[in-house]
Amino acid sequence: MTDKEILTQYVHAHELLIELDEDIQELSTKVLKDKVKGSNPEYPYEERSFSLSGKDCDAWERKIAQKIKQKEAIQEVDDRAQEIINSAPASIQRIIRFRCEKGLPWEEVARRMGGRISGEGRRQELYRYIKNLKKL
Repeated sequence: MTDKEILTQYVHAHELLIELDEDIQELSTKVLKDKVKGSNPEYPYEERSFSLSGKDCDAWERKIAQKIKQKEAIQEVDDRAQEIINSAPASIQRIIRFRCEKGLPWEEVARRMGGRISGEGRRQELYRYIKNLKKL
């Protein structure tokens, strides 16, 4: 994968890592519950309702392993993107931080960065940088 491809996937990879952490946390706390009917084993044989709870360990382990494997693959993309971002000029790092990590609109990015460059100008600055990235 080229630097350009990695950097364009950065936002989605970063968000996916957060979502996968949430999924793993949710799976870790999920408990299956069910109710069954039965009777006392001794006289008087009266019908009773029993509540059962627990985890489907095999399915749970498969899902957790799958999520962890997916997270590791995405983490590689995220780590490589961070390396590319850290080697970029400071202005590009700030644009990426404001736009991609904080999700600010382009005009707010321009305002926070100061100067006379508009939001559209900052957008073009980032896209020119991405376009000119060398291939691996």
